[in-house]
Amino acid sequence: KECAAKEAPNDKALADARAAVDTGGLDWKAVGSAFKKQVGCPKCNQTGYKGRAMAMELMRVDRRITAAIRTGDAEKVRNTAVAQGMVTIEAEAVRLASEGITTIAEAQRVMD
Repeated sequence: KECAAKEAPNDKALADARAAVDTGGLDWKAVGSAFKKQVGCPKCNQTGYKGRAMAMELMRVDRRITAAIRTGDAEKVRNTAVAQGMVTIEAEAVRLASEGITTIAEAQRVMD
């Protein structure tokens, strides 16, 4: 946080981020816009990153998820879980980037 600088992600990065949010259980309008880029300073050993933030998803398995799992269709499982309130790991990574906790570039690097 000491050396991060504001960043306006390029159009492709923003489009990819919005797609991840829109299909991942979050509302793009509710996602922040404090995107940052890493710069580097003595506190982060000139890396631009210090510490870790975890992007994760948690899926509650109920009868609807169980039924979706039995179909063998991973996309159906994901869509069912998102419809029930799950936030995908990709959407969570974008949320972290939008709050300046990480960068869009780092979120994309890890997700790819």
